[in-house]
Amino acid sequence: MQGRIDGLRKEPDGSLVVEEIKSVRRGGVLAPVVREMYQRQAILYAWMLARAEAAAGTSLPV
Repeated sequence: MQGRIDGLRKEPDGSLVVEEIKSVRRGGVLAPVVREMYQRQAILYAWMLARAEAAAGTSLPV
């Protein structure tokens, strides 16, 4: 897996939102396996961010 976080923002409650943007053709429907892969990618980014925050000694809800 490769890539980068497309967007990262902090909500008013302090939680971070990881955005992973994918493009599909209009009317296109993602196969369940592809959707799952994209979801796992976003979850992995959130996990890595949480680990980095923990290593830095901070704790942000993700």
